[in-house]
This record gives sequence, structure tokens and C-alpha cells, in this order.
Amino acid sequence: MQLARSLAALGRHEQALRTYRRFEDSLGDTKSAAPALLRAGTLCGGPLNDSRRAMEYFNMVSARYPASPEAELCDWYTAHLLLWEGDRRASRTAFDHFERKYPQSAFIPTLNKSIRPLL
Repeated sequence: MQLARSLAALGRHEQALRTYRRFEDSLGDTKSAAPALLRAGTLCGGPLNDSRRAMEYFNMVSARYPASPEAELCDWYTAHLLLWEGDRRASRTAFDHFERKYPQSAFIPTLNKSIRPLL
């Protein structure tokens, strides 16, 4: 996974993404694959500016590894990407789901104070 992180830092984003996928593929359905998928999603949602592809990775983590710490981040990021894309209804639904699924999350105060007013 360090190779993929280095490639991303060098601006070689598509190559980094392929490396994350190979890493994830080699781990199969072990929970160690969740960090690779999370990083692939953040690479897509950030430097590659591909929100839809980012959400595909994030949804994979949430579906395959729902009890992982990465699943919480993926659900949080997905709700944000929907908001950034201007889909307030879907974003509101995603944030509501997040709040129900992670009521003790450290993100809940930010959600209620800063994000809810935008929805």
C-alpha cells in the first residue's frame, strides 16, 4: 500500500489507483482490504475529481466491511460528495443514515452544527 501512496504523492493518480486495486484484489474479502478501498475512493474524489467512482469505492467498503472504522469514513465521505454535487435530497438521506448508523460518531456535532443548516 505504501507504493500506491507514493505514486499518489507523485501525482501518478491512475497508477496509484491500479495499485490500490491490486492490493485489494490480493487480500480478497479480508478486512485489511478496507483501507485500500478507502484510499482508492479518496483518490477518486480528490485529485481525480470523479465523485461517482469515489462513491463506488466507498459503497464497497460499507457493504463488504460494515463494522470497520473505514466504513464510517466512507459513509461520511459519500454524504459529503452528494452534497458537493448539489444533490441535497440524497445528501440529506445519506447524512440521516449516517447519524442513525453511527450515533456516537465524533462527526455528529459537526453534522448537526455545520452541515444540517445547508440541507
